[in-house]
Amino acid sequence: MTIYAQAGESDLSLARLLELSPTVVSHVVHGEDGLPVSITVIDAEMIEQSGAKTLHEVLNVYVPGFFMVEDQDDLIAGFRGIAPDNNSKVVFALNGHVLNTEWFWGPPDALLNGLDMGLIDHIQVIRGPGSALMGQGALLGAINVVTQKADASPQVRVRLGQNGLVLGSLGTGFERGNLRGFAFAQIGEYDGQPLAARGNATRSWEGVDGEYIYNSGNRLDRAQQAMGFGRVDIKGIQFQFLYVDQKRDLYNFRRDRNQVRQILASWMLNGEHDMSRFGLLKWSLGFDVDDYLLHAALGQVMGGVREYRTTLSSTWTGETGRWRWALGGDIKRFDMGRPNRDGNNFIVNRADETLIQDPNSNRQWVFNEQLDLKGVFGELAYGLSAQHMVFAGLRLDHHPFWGSEVSPRFGVLLNRNKALQCRFSYQQGFRGAVGVHYAGGFQGDGLLREDNFHLVEAATEGAIRLNPIEPERLKSLEAQLSWNDGKRWKTQATFFRNHYENVIGFGAFGAFNDVPSPDRIGSDDEGDWQGYWYFQNTPGTTALTGGELELTCQASKWEVAFSYSAVVVSSVEQDAYGSLYITPEEIGKHVRAFPEQTARLHMTWQSNGRLQASSHALWYGDWYTDGPKGNQDVMLNLVTTWRFRTSAKLHFNIYNLTNGSHYYPFTEAPVAATLDPRPGTPSVESRTYWLALEYDF
Repeated sequence: MTIYAQAGESDLSLARLLELSPTVVSHVVHGEDGLPVSITVIDAEMIEQSGAKTLHEVLNVYVPGFFMVEDQDDLIAGFRGIAPDNNSKVVFALNGHVLNTEWFWGPPDALLNGLDMGLIDHIQVIRGPGSALMGQGALLGAINVVTQKADASPQVRVRLGQNGLVLGSLGTGFERGNLRGFAFAQIGEYDGQPLAARGNATRSWEGVDGEYIYNSGNRLDRAQQAMGFGRVDIKGIQFQFLYVDQKRDLYNFRRDRNQVRQILASWMLNGEHDMSRFGLLKWSLGFDVDDYLLHAALGQVMGGVREYRTTLSSTWTGETGRWRWALGGDIKRFDMGRPNRDGNNFIVNRADETLIQDPNSNRQWVFNEQLDLKGVFGELAYGLSAQHMVFAGLRLDHHPFWGSEVSPRFGVLLNRNKALQCRFSYQQGFRGAVGVHYAGGFQGDGLLREDNFHLVEAATEGAIRLNPIEPERLKSLEAQLSWNDGKRWKTQATFFRNHYENVIGFGAFGAFNDVPSPDRIGSDDEGDWQGYWYFQNTPGTTALTGGELELTCQASKWEVAFSYSAVVVSSVEQDAYGSLYITPEEIGKHVRAFPEQTARLHMTWQSNGRLQASSHALWYGDWYTDGPKGNQDVMLNLVTTWRFRTSAKLHFNIYNLTNGSHYYPFTEAPVAATLDPRPGTPSVESRTYWLALEYDF
């Protein structure tokens, strides 16, 4: 087991772990050179030893600079001090095929917060912007899940635990002649724990039944999931299919639509053609059908919508002397606002008479719209010598509503010797407004689409003026130093300065702030709360400075790994205080809802290849919202593995070993909680046990 995969570590077979990485890291700079971005690689054994139930939790256990923040109706993938409203500013890919929705939420909830991870060979997490390669959405980071391959032996896995945890999966690789592949299926459920009557859970309930969030009928981490996956490779042509169906509780939400279900079907076909000295041509074609369904804890259907996605891409790579080059492009069509499998395209907050008043005609979630996003990119790398390299990349994206955006990346890799590597780089990321901003939707909830912005000033008697949204941009400088003595010690230090501009947040007006709010503005209706809300650019810019330190020591039976991450607001313009990312000025110069310091300590002991014990501690420091600061805390998981036969392993997991009653970082102000206005949410489960049995045929 190796905790941190770093460039140049041949003992980790990093080149193998990054086999598909050109789709998310680089087409011209490879693992043996060092890498042009900050990346963490988590392999299947690390996942098994993490003590985590979901992929999101695995990232929280291992990835420096990453932190999972809670929102009222989402779990936010935060990077380097930034926790946005949803995950649309992070790209999620499966074997390089991006699975993000365009209309609102971003990465697939059924995978990011999925119950089972037996499908995964390893996970690649880019810490920092990746738009120079991946385009819109790779603003804060990127997550690429790489599935098991044809050499995977047949495996049965069963996991049983407290609170009704039951998971079963079957996976196998296969190879016959020119045909190679992998197939996987799993089904499971978890009944979760009761919500504690503390913190955000004591917020008043706004649904039909229930007094507070904690007695509304939902449960902490309750979920059900079924998944099927297949991948076939024949003579360089690969076909991939994924089907996943997951339903889970939105346990922090205060209205009746407190369960979300996603049913995603995805197909991908790709191939490559070796043109000898003229290079290598790769191509891919993908198609996704993505259904979201909303429910109440008592069973009522509260909404749903569908999005179709089609992607065509190609890349041409080659080498000429000391030069490596790549050219490519992609076209992505998003067809959003379609009825889902139940024929629904609506959203409501309360399980009342609205549900029998044809909500598909007067409460539409997303109006139908087609968006075509087009991008072209190029990359170059030049070997200054056998040890040193310069690299550069540039991508141009075009959007039918906001126009064009250029994303550059360039830097230098200095390999002083096999032990010491340095990287200095600059890269940009961007994200335009989500699709519903242009399509319109949230009918009855008061969303204003951009087409009606020009009517707002007159409708509000001059009180509000809205301008078209520009893409949000992140400009990032990085310096990284890696050292590996080839025997026992490995360390890596990364320093960054991130500059944010045109941050896309939210605004609202109406009766609550004494702004005129007519029944209709253009083609949009006033919300049932007597107001309108809209996406907007935040005036002013913000700069964050931080660093990530990783240290690993290996001995014959022990491995200890430590990481420490810190981020500070180095500068903020006056207008950016109190925005989506930054606390109000009276609180101080802090990032919002994101711990400014985190530390992770991993210890593994192994005896004679049969018994292995691992502990994983996550400490997070103080964090801030609009009110009192949240307190630091520690989370600790313990996992013991016993290989009682050559082909069989038994895992015993203890989650939250110290049984701490943590208040977890939460994005909203604590004063909204009626009975307990302390900041945070009681979303960390009490001490939980489960067993997992793996058997290889």
